[in-house]
Amino acid sequence: MYTGYTWETALRMAPAVLPLADAVVSGTYMQGRPLATLRGSDNKRLSLLTELAVERYGVNAHGAAGSMASIQLVCIGETAWMTGIPTPGDMETLKKRLKSSGIELRL
Repeated sequence: MYTGYTWETALRMAPAVLPLADAVVSGTYMQGRPLATLRGSDNKRLSLLTELAVERYGVNAHGAAGSMASIQLVCIGETAWMTGIPTPGDMETLKKRLKSSGIELRL
């Protein structure tokens, strides 16, 4: 779940909703800040709330400041999940790479 509010404000506004999420990215996106995996800007906070979130996002979730990794693609069976905030050109690059493997991505 992504919210532009701080964790504390979001929890106060929707106390029944946040605990239903596996992971929450909270805080205001700040253009010009270094990019961070899954969070967009490095000032945003990533909270991994379940074992599933730790399993899926824990290894690279807190990319080093300035890390340019912006999206993560996870395939589970026949389903693909994409999380994160693509930077300009990321989706086109993904489409080209998938197409070279015989997979068509329709957005």
